[in-house]
Amino acid sequence: MNDPNSRYSPLTIEDLNKALEKYKAWEIITEDSQLKCFAKFSFQNFSFAFAFLSQIAMISEELNHHAELWNLYNTVTIKIYTHETKSISKIDLVFIEKVSEVYSSYK
Repeated sequence: MNDPNSRYSPLTIEDLNKALEKYKAWEIITEDSQLKCFAKFSFQNFSFAFAFLSQIAMISEELNHHAELWNLYNTVTIKIYTHETKSISKIDLVFIEKVSEVYSSYK
C-alpha cells in the first residue's frame, strides 16, 4: 500500500482540492476526524434516483470500492473515502470521476 502508484495512495489536500475543481458536486467534509468526499445529487423523480443508485452500485463492484449511499425520494447522497488507509486516495477520485460521468447523462 505504500507504492506511490497504488490505487490506495493517499492524496494531499492540495491535490484533492485541485482534482475536485472539475467535479463541482463534490466537496470535502470531516466526519469523526476523517476526511471524506461528499456529494448530493437530485433527480426528476424516485425512478431516476434509483436508476442512478443502481449504476453507482455497478461502479462500486467494478472498482471493488464501496461508498456510503443514501436515497431519499429524488435525492442520492454519497460519502466516500479509502477505509484501508483512512484517507482520500486515488481510487476515490476514480470513483468520483465515474459517478460524475454517469450523473451528467441525467441532466
